Amino acid sequence: MAQSAAMARLNPDWIPRPHAGHLIVTFKCNLKCAGCGSWKVREHNDLTTEEWMSVFRQLSSLDVVKILGGEPMVRRDIVHLLAGVRENIDPYILQMTSNGMLGDRLVQAIEAVAWPGLQLRISVDGLSATHDKMRGVAGSHDTVVETCRRVAELQPQYGFKFGINFAITDQSVNELDDMVRFAESLGADLIPGINVDPFLVGTEPPEVRRPKVIMVDDKPRALKALEDARVGTKRQLPMVDHLASRFIT
Repeated sequence: MAQSAAMARLNPDWIPRPHAGHLIVTFKCNLKCAGCGSWKVREHNDLTTEEWMSVFRQLSSLDVVKILGGEPMVRRDIVHLLAGVRENIDPYILQMTSNGMLGDRLVQAIEAVAWPGLQLRISVDGLSATHDKMRGVAGSHDTVVETCRRVAELQPQYGFKFGINFAITDQSVNELDDMVRFAESLGADLIPGINVDPFLVGTEPPEVRRPKVIMVDDKPRALKALEDARVGTKRQLPMVDHLASRFIT
């Protein structure tokens, strides 16, 4: 095939490289959350430690890396993977989301790799009964609260950012003020949001299966609660982070 002069001069190094990456290190999870289907995945083909290291070496352009699951902490090599991100990518921000059920491993990870660029998010979906119902495991609220307290104790020493992810539903919206107080007691930000489906699973393109809000029938009420909340990312990115909520129907 003939090649244009412009294409002939094209140098791959000129192609813009990505600056942010969301890396799903596993689909395995130790909870059964109502808003996420990753725990329903029966066959797992996660990359090995060595394969992830190879991926990291190819992503040195990333300034922002977000580690996701499933639940990242179920990987026994998670500390090694996080160290690999820092060594091979050295991002400006490394954000990781956890359900807080494996507190010992999470604390170990913090002690191994934490620095001011780490942003740790632990998901707490309301008070005890609400959280346990949302997460599908009795007693999970007590476990995650204890993990949050342990993480909060490490924050002054390592200087990382700590936030609580809180899913707004028709059942939990009345607990927003309680969650604000809980986060404040830990010196953490509260980051409220609304669940959508599909999340992490599903192969259909958006034009075939349009993402939809779930577990929120009274959308105006939920959106007003989000708009009124002076918490989380609204304080940092008020226009960018919250304009999208106006387009939820």
